[in-house]
Amino acid sequence: MLTQRFGKPFLLSLLFAAPLALLAQNPPAPTGGGAKKSSTGKAKKSKTAPTPSCGIHCGTERWAVKTLSDPAATTVNFTPADKTVTELAAVKAPSKAFADTRAAPTEKQAFRVKARLIGYKQEFDPTRVQEGKNPGDRDFHIVIADTQDVTRTMIVEIPDPQCSGVCASAKLSQIQQARQNFAAHFPGFPPDMDFRLVQGSVEVTVTGVGLFDFSHSQTGLAKNCIELHPVLDIAFTQPGPFTAVKATPEQEKSLSTGPYKCMPEPPGTGGSGTPAPPKKSPTKKSGS
Repeated sequence: MLTQRFGKPFLLSLLFAAPLALLAQNPPAPTGGGAKKSSTGKAKKSKTAPTPSCGIHCGTERWAVKTLSDPAATTVNFTPADKTVTELAAVKAPSKAFADTRAAPTEKQAFRVKARLIGYKQEFDPTRVQEGKNPGDRDFHIVIADTQDVTRTMIVEIPDPQCSGVCASAKLSQIQQARQNFAAHFPGFPPDMDFRLVQGSVEVTVTGVGLFDFSHSQTGLAKNCIELHPVLDIAFTQPGPFTAVKATPEQEKSLSTGPYKCMPEPPGTGGSGTPAPPKKSPTKKSGS
């Protein structure tokens, strides 16, 4: 009847009109990897973090600088300047925060320090892995002291070659050799989560790049938070092997006494550089 009354063209238009109207009301979800657009029509950038080129995630704070995998690592003078622990601890820490950039000139210079070896541990707690918490960055955390005054201490750190950043570092082989050499001198007392005190008078010559860390009451921290990080070489004046005993909490705490004058942390990290909460605007009185 409809064909006879209105003809075939009219009937065909009815057949196609309904699906098209439905499609307009419920457009299909976009497919493929195209960028999503905002209400303004501009494409939004993906917030997915870049995947490390190698290794496992270990550290976060200043990690690229600590592992010599940052762009400015090529500007470091690797000809070491000879210094004592006391001299390095006297260097004024930066007054502003540095996160992923280097604080010149100290962080662009390698140093060689002859010192007394006090103790060590590995910053890794396997029990925290089972709890789903951060287990630590796996560094060998080593405390050295001035040969003329053992109360003046500082930290030197040897990263783990299997960590991201370290495995991509131009100095990977030196870091790896330094770590193996240190562990080889304590075959019966390998670095673990417990801080150990080295027995006897053991002297070392440590070569590494200067770095200013933040203050978290780390064991053996210098008053200005300076470290050699990463260590590129550690030489023992005696052949070893050496022994070490687990420190008591009191002994470890005695190596973490302030006051410290360190570089402030960047805003938002939860440290001294954390911005204060925004002030509330005063409530207006009615009629004002």
